[in-house]
Amino acid sequence: MQEVSGSFLRKDAPKGKGKGGDAELKEIMQEFLRKVAPKGKGKRGDAELKEEDKKEVKTAPQWQLALDGSFTATGLWTTQTLTNTPFPCSSCGCSFIDRNGVATHCDMETNSRKVVARWLPENSTMLEIGARYGSNSCAMAAKQKESGRLVVVDADARVWDALEKNRVSHTCNFQTVRGLIGKHAAKIVENGYGTLATPAAIFTSLDPFSWAEQNAKTAQREGTSMAQVFTLDAVQQKYNLKFDTANFDCEGCLPYVMKDFPELQVQLKMLMIESHNEQEEAVVSQLLTNGWELVDLVGRQRVLVNESQTRRLQGQDIKSHNSKAKYLFDTDSNCTLPVGASGFRANIGQSCEQVCATKNMQCNLAGMKELRTQASVSKAFAATGNPCKSLVDHKIASYWAGPWNAGGACGYSSHPDWQPNCRGKAACGYRLACSCQ
Repeated sequence: MQEVSGSFLRKDAPKGKGKGGDAELKEIMQEFLRKVAPKGKGKRGDAELKEEDKKEVKTAPQWQLALDGSFTATGLWTTQTLTNTPFPCSSCGCSFIDRNGVATHCDMETNSRKVVARWLPENSTMLEIGARYGSNSCAMAAKQKESGRLVVVDADARVWDALEKNRVSHTCNFQTVRGLIGKHAAKIVENGYGTLATPAAIFTSLDPFSWAEQNAKTAQREGTSMAQVFTLDAVQQKYNLKFDTANFDCEGCLPYVMKDFPELQVQLKMLMIESHNEQEEAVVSQLLTNGWELVDLVGRQRVLVNESQTRRLQGQDIKSHNSKAKYLFDTDSNCTLPVGASGFRANIGQSCEQVCATKNMQCNLAGMKELRTQASVSKAFAATGNPCKSLVDHKIASYWAGPWNAGGACGYSSHPDWQPNCRGKAACGYRLACSCQ
């Protein structure tokens, strides 16, 4: 309510004294209050609104996911910005708490939320493995318009309470599974910020969906706990959903889940993967070989689309090297395309399969495999007219998209277990040398 000034009273109060004057003054005051009070906020129109009026004033915060991965709210009144945190958290308004009750490091998840904003279909049915404190979970729910077609999974008992509080405070529509997706039980070991799963004796329960909570105290006391395991079918049947999209951010669990449930390679239409190690990169390579397409790279995030039903398998690529092979250079043409109607341009160059196709040639996998010494890499890039000024050996013992040239700085892998892939792609600015035939 506006402040009632002394000058107002002096100018408009009736002159003289007596009850009549007091009554007229009261009437003038009431008329003034009616003019300056918020419309429709109670009969008295003063600052002490009735409880029902307070409810009318409050509006639930509207959380919005932006293409840059920020997740912020308008009309925010239930969640206060937390300042007693050592972690960067401005990308989500410092509104997600961790297990200690302070704002969590949600800036760490900016790239995860960025690929969700770019790629997750609104009508998707989503499985998230590795929810942690839920900033990405809530971003997915927002992108789905809170349809409820999202199940998130986390096996770390230390985060369950905070995850649920964040879900409620941000009004995110998803279901939570407390445990692992798999066929074999495992012990959860604390690993700094996250956890790792190690094999353990198989545990069975008549009601697996209530078992996991029994281990929360054990986890807090010993730093380890047995994780209840749920099969893919059990989760889908419980929530009456069939997943067509999945997000993996589980510190290395991807190979085990895909091994236990190979049907996911056919069932899923899209995969979002945060790659943590060579084993997870090997899964990416296998997916590419089996017809999946890598459509975006943002930091450690990989976005893949299932095209296995429409494209030929990589087994048809050339696997022998001969003198007719030549080296071509990815011109990064994908990286200079105009921003489309979606509002973004994918941060990814062309695969060697695509580069070779521009000259009506095929990718030569055997020739790619030979590019693992300084001499061979230097020769290949020189042949494309893009010589190396320096070389770095990354010694990667798995799939890796290379060798590449980033403004004269060339990267390659000399490790004997390095696996090139004709459908592999590097981020914009890292241009591949391709062996074509």
